[in-house]
Amino acid sequence: SACFITYCFGSKAGAKTSALAFKQERERGMPFEAYAHNASTSTKIAFALAFYIALSLFFSSGKSSAGAGIMTSSTEPAFTLLVTMRFKSEKYVQQFLSDVEPVCNYVKSKEPTTLAYEVLKSDKDPLMLTFIERYTDKDEAYLKIHKSGEPFLEFRPKLKAMQDDGNVEITGESYMDTMVGFGDRVV
Repeated sequence: SACFITYCFGSKAGAKTSALAFKQERERGMPFEAYAHNASTSTKIAFALAFYIALSLFFSSGKSSAGAGIMTSSTEPAFTLLVTMRFKSEKYVQQFLSDVEPVCNYVKSKEPTTLAYEVLKSDKDPLMLTFIERYTDKDEAYLKIHKSGEPFLEFRPKLKAMQDDGNVEITGESYMDTMVGFGDRVV
C-alpha cells in the first residue's frame, strides 16, 4: 500500500495531505466526482483505493510524525513539554542522567502514548540539558499515564531534592501541536 500511495501522491505525507484536503472539501459539499470527473473508471477506482488507504494512515495510529503534526485518534493535538535544566556542576549532570535513564527505558517500553522522551545536551554549555517530552495528549497520556508511572514517581523526588539544594535550575513550557511542520523523519 505504501508503494501505491507513493505512486498516486508522491509520498505518504502527500497522501495524508491529499486525504485531509479531500475530507475538508467533502465536508464543504464538494462531491468526489469533482476530483476525477475526467478520469477513467480504473483511475477513479485507483483514486478511491488510495484515498481509503491515505485516510487509514492519517487517522489510524496517530503515532507517526510524518506529515504536518501529530493527531491522536480523537483528533486532539499532541502535547509537548520542553524543560531546560542548568546544573551547578558536571557531577549533577551525570547524577541526573543516571537517575533519569531508568525512567526513559520504562517510558520507551511501557508508555506507547509517549511519542518522545529525550534528554539533549547543549553543544555550547556542558551544564545545560533540555528534556523533550511529547505525548499523544495532555490529559490521558501525560497527566494520567506518565505521571503515575512507578519509575517517574521514584525519579521526581530526586530531581526535586537536587533543585531544592540549588544544584539545578529548571525552567520549562508546555505546548500543543499546531499541525504545522513535522517531527522525526523516518529514513
